[in-house]
Amino acid sequence: MRKKTIGDLRRRYSGVLGGMIGLVMSSAALAGDFQVDLAPENGEEAWRFRITPYVWAAGVSGEFSQFGLPVVEVNQSFSDVLENLDFGAMAGMELWRGRYGLFGDVSHVRLSGSGNVPGLLPVVVPVSATITNTTGMIAGQYRWLEGERGLVDVLGGVRGWSLKTSLSAGPPVSQSRSERASWADPVIGLKGLAWLNESFYLTGWAMVGGGVGNASSVIDVMSGVGYKINQHTALIFAYRYSAVDYHTGAFVNDSTQHGFGLGLDIRF
Repeated sequence: MRKKTIGDLRRRYSGVLGGMIGLVMSSAALAGDFQVDLAPENGEEAWRFRITPYVWAAGVSGEFSQFGLPVVEVNQSFSDVLENLDFGAMAGMELWRGRYGLFGDVSHVRLSGSGNVPGLLPVVVPVSATITNTTGMIAGQYRWLEGERGLVDVLGGVRGWSLKTSLSAGPPVSQSRSERASWADPVIGLKGLAWLNESFYLTGWAMVGGGVGNASSVIDVMSGVGYKINQHTALIFAYRYSAVDYHTGAFVNDSTQHGFGLGLDIRF
């Protein structure tokens, strides 16, 4: 009976942890790059810069494990993230000169939550979790094709993740643990734009990576519709699908995020 009780405790404790991890992975979905290139001209040699704040209302599903606990399946909605979000900041950036440029995005999200698990005695043990997730990407890009009705860019670079989880169990257990995982993987892809008229356009990208010793696979696909407000700003409504499969030791992050997003592209 004692072994069964401990097993039940571990499973329920894993469920709480899995839910917390699911929340932060869903919040990482806020870290997209809903940027659009407003077609710099080939002849321009001046530096051009853009910054894009955005939000991505994505859910998350997948398998997760930390602290040597059993792998748990998670299926969280975006509303779960909002209930546990402490802080979030994210932005995408592009720098161009002629046909060559740099592409990047960064996000930092902090979540916290709490729950109860049954103890060995007829009491419940309060458990709280704080999860901090930072993601970033830096890539070089090249204007491969460009015409009056659209353009296509080729890009290649590195995307990195850093995930820290801290757990605290209250009396009668009174224990605290933390674990961090960081990794990076190469990515390559295409992104492009096609004008529908003077104001509206289609935009999107497809990126793949991984398979070199860190994540076994990285996938990032986006398609959207943009509205050009003026020469310096555009509003973008998009749908994005992103997945990563990363395993190392007892740490598992095999997640998929997808949902609609809204971005404001500001060009200087």
